[in-house]
Amino acid sequence: MVYFPVRKCYQAAKLVLLVLLVITILALFEQWRGGKKNTLAEYSDPLEAEYERQILEDESRIIPGLGEGGAAAHLIGEEKKRGEESEKKLAINVYLSDRIPYNRTLKDFRNPACKRVTYDAELPSASVILIFHNEPYSVVVRTIWSVVNSARRDQPWYSRANFIDRNTGRQTVAGYPGQDPNSPFVYLKEIILVDDNSTLPELKGKLSHYVRTRLPPDLIRILRLPDRIGLTQARMAGSRAAVGDVLVFLDAHCEALRDWLRPLLHRIKQSKKHVVTPLIDVIEKEDFTYQPGDPREFEVIRRYHRCRGP
Repeated sequence: MVYFPVRKCYQAAKLVLLVLLVITILALFEQWRGGKKNTLAEYSDPLEAEYERQILEDESRIIPGLGEGGAAAHLIGEEKKRGEESEKKLAINVYLSDRIPYNRTLKDFRNPACKRVTYDAELPSASVILIFHNEPYSVVVRTIWSVVNSARRDQPWYSRANFIDRNTGRQTVAGYPGQDPNSPFVYLKEIILVDDNSTLPELKGKLSHYVRTRLPPDLIRILRLPDRIGLTQARMAGSRAAVGDVLVFLDAHCEALRDWLRPLLHRIKQSKKHVVTPLIDVIEKEDFTYQPGDPREFEVIRRYHRCRGP
């Protein structure tokens, strides 16, 4: 019988494990690289394949966690200089925006009193209408994602609601009347993107491809206007295409806070004559810090108009 020293066996085992680890890493890398090639190969249309390639490049530039919670986002070195140059040219730090995750989350900046309000579980459906003309691509996509994510049924705030109809005593579920209770989104009937004749190429085929391949199907429509008609008329065009009970107009450069939609819908349910508006917060163009608005500013404006008379 031949005996091998324990130390030599241990060293040999370590070597074998190291070789296996290297082989596994190489295999995973090849699989990932092949997966990207296969993704592009899925598109028979060369133009669609090019859009996919561009979007994959965009996604590779995103820095996970950058600007999370609405905190200031910062780059360093040469990238910081490029961001400052883009801000001078475009009045917003687009270079930085392109590196902030599209689906970043925000802290709950609401007044504590808002969190204690109980809304009806059954509310009208909403058509969210976004108007854009030559907005930065990443800003538009981030706006869309913020609306989509805030309407997900599994968000914790939707579990707190009045599930008994006040008039009939009927048991209700979260959603609009007739909505499938298993629908992944609550109250959101659709998102309509109204392109007011943008000229930036990334807002054309590339944005359409992103919506088709990355966002929930049958939830988002793009209405492209043949001529630029301005914000008011573009909103009217979006309203004519909408099918929801309530029309919600948003700028294409904003981000939705937690539970932002229910307060609007609840007041309109109380009376169809209500026209409601939220407080306007600020996202800083330099570093994308989310700055909550001061509710007293709205009060001053309202009182000023009261003093002016009817």
